Amino acid sequence: LTESDELFLSGTIPSNSNSNLSAMEQMMLRNEEAMLYNSMGGLDGMNAQQIESMKRNLLPEGTREYNDTHQRGLPRGTIREIKEGQYEKVTIPAPILEKSQLRARINLDEVMGEDSDERMAFEGCDSLN
Repeated sequence: LTESDELFLSGTIPSNSNSNLSAMEQMMLRNEEAMLYNSMGGLDGMNAQQIESMKRNLLPEGTREYNDTHQRGLPRGTIREIKEGQYEKVTIPAPILEKSQLRARINLDEVMGEDSDERMAFEGCDSLN
């Protein structure tokens, strides 16, 4: 560790929390913190060789390849369409809900009565969700 790393880490790792750790465990913890502190994300943390390696693994420009694992991202049943080579239209299906998890609908005749003035505002509608 450099002196600046030690100064930084001494402020980030409270000394009272390490009272149960051995000197070796404290040093390992400090080294791990230093490694995480010094690791930069994205291109800023890469040297020229790493950037060239990343470029070699990229697909050609204009490639449309999507991850279809659905672990995260768009739900199953999503449809992608390329329109006139100009834009992409993505249709996402509505979620499928279990009827048992939905609230019961409110019957307007039961709540307002069939012939009330308020009921006229909902003419043609039997219930609300």
